[in-house]
Amino acid sequence: MNLEERIKAGMLFYESGHVDPVNQEIEERLKNERKDCKELMFDYNHCSNAAILPGVSIGDNTVIGAGSVVTRDIPANVVAVGNPCRVLREISDRDKEYYFRDMKVDFPYASEKKMD
Repeated sequence: MNLEERIKAGMLFYESGHVDPVNQEIEERLKNERKDCKELMFDYNHCSNAAILPGVSIGDNTVIGAGSVVTRDIPANVVAVGNPCRVLREISDRDKEYYFRDMKVDFPYASEKKMD
């Protein structure tokens, strides 16, 4: 399964470091697409307003959901979401094995990546 097929299937993938020529071509194309997206995001972010509140802390290894509004301290090792942001659940050992619902991290894919 090539890099693009893994992405479309919602599987974990490495962004760079592939040894297969097909995946290297896909890497280069994705690298250029990411660069274009980053430039657009930079422009967009510099026309938005944001309020940063002092004194609110987010614990280590904590995941905050997109669009959440953090109004109070969030502890370590949790997933927190919402407006206002609230703890949804603790991050457990299961999260090391499954990255989304029943989608398992496939460690053999790591052997495809060249080691530097």
